[in-house]
Amino acid sequence: KWFPKASVVKSGVCYSNDYLAVLAKERKRQQRQQVKSSSSNSASNNRTTNAATTIIPPEPKASLVLFYQYVSPPWSQNKVSAFCTYITNIAKTHRTNIGGRVRVSTEGVNCTVSAASTSGGDTSSNREEGSGQVDVDPQWEAAQTLRHFAQDLINFDPQFSETDFKYIDGLSADRHFKELKLLPVKELVFYGIREEDCGGGS
Repeated sequence: KWFPKASVVKSGVCYSNDYLAVLAKERKRQQRQQVKSSSSNSASNNRTTNAATTIIPPEPKASLVLFYQYVSPPWSQNKVSAFCTYITNIAKTHRTNIGGRVRVSTEGVNCTVSAASTSGGDTSSNREEGSGQVDVDPQWEAAQTLRHFAQDLINFDPQFSETDFKYIDGLSADRHFKELKLLPVKELVFYGIREEDCGGGS
């Protein structure tokens, strides 16, 4: 109703509170088990164990970026449409783990975007070298996704190189937006002032 030309792209990553609670509970259980196992092994000096250390899956993480960028000269409606198409394609193909809210007008862009880690990668040192698997820190992955997204914006219009991107990293994964909403608007900040209400000379 309010944004008839809006488009929505569902994020490829979504962590429910229930899932995060179960994961946290499992990690605590495994940590207690490791402590108990370590104590048992220390008490038995004549016993050697070859059992592999249990790998505790790291907690998924999210990052957030907030910014606005006014453009000069103003964008044409065609460029606004091109921007929406560009960001939609990125969200569907390259940065499928982003979500948030993007307001775009001929004035520029006002944006709040999140990214969540996708793999819950292993950050421990238990992997063997040459295994072909790459350790990915969830916090680093989410943070880097948004830095790459910022570069995507600069690639679209160099004016974004002047943008003051405000990043917040290391957030709980439940802070991640479940979808990316692109909202073409007439003005970036809606003041609720009608043209006829504006003062003018008589």
